[in-house]
Amino acid sequence: MGHARVWGGERMYMPLMGNDGVNMVLPRFPANQKLSARISYKGPLKPPLKKGEQVAMLRVTSSSDATNEVPLFAAEDVQKAGFVRRGLDSLLYLATGWMR
Repeated sequence: MGHARVWGGERMYMPLMGNDGVNMVLPRFPANQKLSARISYKGPLKPPLKKGEQVAMLRVTSSSDATNEVPLFAAEDVQKAGFVRRGLDSLLYLATGWMR
């Protein structure tokens, strides 16, 4: 479904999964509606994270302004990384944090 950034974890990115598909009721016209989807989460995510834990939301919006939000869950466990990896992640966060 997507992925989320994990700071200080044994993996940089964690895959996300949903329970089911996304259902939406759309008007019949216009027939050529465009859909957009966006994953949002409060980050940075910090380990430990357990498989099945809700960590994000998926928001699907149509060109007719119909919206639906569904929860996204961790697809696997992510444990806390070792000292060196956490230090490198901290430096990376300091270096790129100003761009947010």
